[in-house]
Amino acid sequence: MKLIRVPVDPNTLEVDIKQMRRAITKNTCMIVASAPCFPHGTIDPIQDISKIAVEYGVPLHVDGCLGGFLIAFMDKAGFPLKPFDFRVPGVMSISCDSHKYGFTPKGASVILYRTSEICSHQ
Repeated sequence: MKLIRVPVDPNTLEVDIKQMRRAITKNTCMIVASAPCFPHGTIDPIQDISKIAVEYGVPLHVDGCLGGFLIAFMDKAGFPLKPFDFRVPGVMSISCDSHKYGFTPKGASVILYRTSEICSHQ
């Protein structure tokens, strides 16, 4: 398996959507986006990336490891965010590190799947 890295926009620090589309090949087995990304706290445009994932029939994984336990409650806290979760059609899995803001011991993580069928392949 070969990891293909896609550059980020130097102004927004979000993934470059055009470059992401160009990086997809017949061998692409997953697209990964961040919500939020570790170095900068920016949230990739999950809805736009999802459209690409659906178009190419490739599952989209949302890496929410840094703030997954926080961003889920941003709307209720008065900080509306664009959908980044299973409300977005192409999102098939989401990861969260429960030891980051989830008050669990170091090394604890959670992965959520859209369906039990997807989970059965792991």
